[in-house]
Amino acid sequence: MKFKGADWVGMIFGLISTYYLAKGKRTGFAFGVVGGLGWVTFGVLTGSIAGVLANLCFIGFNCHGYLRWKRKQEEKQEEKQEEKITSQNGHDPEIRRQPQHDAKPT
Repeated sequence: MKFKGADWVGMIFGLISTYYLAKGKRTGFAFGVVGGLGWVTFGVLTGSIAGVLANLCFIGFNCHGYLRWKRKQEEKQEEKQEEKITSQNGHDPEIRRQPQHDAKPT
């Protein structure tokens, strides 16, 4: 356990992250952050500045992806609520009325 298991944490959580993201699950980002922390720890223990910096970037990307996914889900929920309200009122804002022209007989 020369690296205190940090390399194993990074590898296992990185693989779990990839699996969940491939299945379209937002929790994959959280596993990616934990995996990144494992690799940052490994980089510190081995003295790899490049490894530390790269994995700090990956952690940032995972946080950004998680928050962006969350915002998109909230927007979808708001759209569904708006659709529900408009369907209850019998009004669809997407349908635009055609201007009616008075037909004058000649």
